[in-house]
Amino acid sequence: MAYRIDPIWSGRTVVILGGGASLTAKVVRQIAIARQRDRCRVIAVNDTVYLAWWADWLHAADCKWLYWHSDAVCKFPGIKTTICENVPNDWVTGKLRVTGIEGYDPTHGCIRTGKNSGYQAIHCAAQAGAKQIALVGFDMQGPHWFGSHRDEIKNDLVGICLPYFETLKLDERGIDVVNCSPHHRLQCFRRAPLESVIGTEI
Repeated sequence: MAYRIDPIWSGRTVVILGGGASLTAKVVRQIAIARQRDRCRVIAVNDTVYLAWWADWLHAADCKWLYWHSDAVCKFPGIKTTICENVPNDWVTGKLRVTGIEGYDPTHGCIRTGKNSGYQAIHCAAQAGAKQIALVGFDMQGPHWFGSHRDEIKNDLVGICLPYFETLKLDERGIDVVNCSPHHRLQCFRRAPLESVIGTEI
């Protein structure tokens, strides 16, 4: 069930919620208010759907995660995408086609994996037409805000995932990617406080 990503958010700001410990309930509330005031759209990555069930989009790459959290996935009312071919079609809105690991594929519905769901979510936002993408909870170090994964696998965020982000080069396409995570090892995007992206009035 191939899925074509249309430019539904052309010119918009999109906030992507990652699993780092810096993603707190306070930050999520701030983003929820900004979304209500139409300042941004929101993509939840994996477990962040439990903090932001109201998000516009859920992206999860890992088949095991989708099966472990199938109830939450099926109940989520927004757009749902994955690269996993083995989950039932009716669990998700559509499945994205993998065309490699690094870089950015501008073909709508095609994606480079970056070996992590957060990287793929950036693809989704860019293909949906985002002019600005704000990353929150993209610490790329330390524990996740939800603790350990169910199978206790520890992802090598620094050695495996981190290097791929710099291959996106979305600035060359006029897309401003801003890392709003206060504690992070992701240096290839400009750094700015979240308030400067979605506003300070809450």
